[in-house]
Amino acid sequence: MDRLLDEQRAGPAHLRMPAIAQVVADAIRKGAAGDYLLHAWVVMPNHVHLLLTPQSMYLPSCVG
Repeated sequence: MDRLLDEQRAGPAHLRMPAIAQVVADAIRKGAAGDYLLHAWVVMPNHVHLLLTPQSMYLPSCVG
């Protein structure tokens, strides 16, 4: 699946623009300050990968 996304030739690739990718990166870092424990992340040209653990105080009651 990753290879298909990475090799995409059609459709939007807004994250290829450095300014937009930076906004996304900043938002990821901001959330890591308390909303979740961020293990790994990467911003690709047309998608984002996040490996995180939500902080328990933010889990909905039906999950926690």
